[in-house]
Amino acid sequence: MIARLVAYFFVGLLCAVGPLLIVIAIVSSVPTAEFVLASTATDGRIVSLDRVYYRFRYGYLPVFRFTANDGQTHMVRADSSTNWVRFKPGDRIRVLYINGRPESARIDSIPQLWMPQLILAILGALFTTVPVRIWMRKRTLSRAPIATDRNQ
Repeated sequence: MIARLVAYFFVGLLCAVGPLLIVIAIVSSVPTAEFVLASTATDGRIVSLDRVYYRFRYGYLPVFRFTANDGQTHMVRADSSTNWVRFKPGDRIRVLYINGRPESARIDSIPQLWMPQLILAILGALFTTVPVRIWMRKRTLSRAPIATDRNQ
């Protein structure tokens, strides 16, 4: 009985956490989507990779240079590490920035722009799918006819 209550608690927790993570992913995507829609694209180049320490491991933040519409060259350090995409100094990249605010520049790549939202959405989908599959399996098993031995 207690084991069943614990199991129901964890399945219920997954049922609550999964959709919550999906909602957080969607809500946190809005500012990024607004940035992408309002930004200007230009070409840039990776200048260097700054080594930074993140919770028990090292990561590398790309430093890139680009020329804005005003003709000035700007150097910006990305706010996301490059664990998913390996940049090398000298690589050509696409840069997005808001006109008049070159410090807002970001590398135009899915990992650099959308990785936190993707991780939240994938975890939310997994946490939502697992309890639904458990519920569907339980429902299917409860509907299955009980086999009887007719040779008795």
